[in-house]
Amino acid sequence: ARSLHDGTPPRAVVSGGEAAARRGGAAPAASAGTGLQAGLAALRGGRVGRPRSASCACQYGGRDIWHPAPEFLFGGGGGPVLDGGPYPVTAVVPVFGPVRRVT
Repeated sequence: ARSLHDGTPPRAVVSGGEAAARRGGAAPAASAGTGLQAGLAALRGGRVGRPRSASCACQYGGRDIWHPAPEFLFGGGGGPVLDGGPYPVTAVVPVFGPVRRVT
């Protein structure tokens, strides 16, 4: 798997996914945010130990509470999980590497 986090240009990530018949998702605010970037710098700089697990949760009522037009979130082929799910995945992939298995 290729990642923008390994320096691969965005077009190469997309074309590689297409060639492998894979879909992708991204959450730039999660991957470029100062919190994650500071954590990655500490990890790569050896200031923290090796991460062994991650837990991701969305702990609020839902996007339909604040979004001005949330209908698209509940239409066919999507939903809140597909809308919000890329954010935590985008945050943990640069720490643990490509997703190989989901339980």
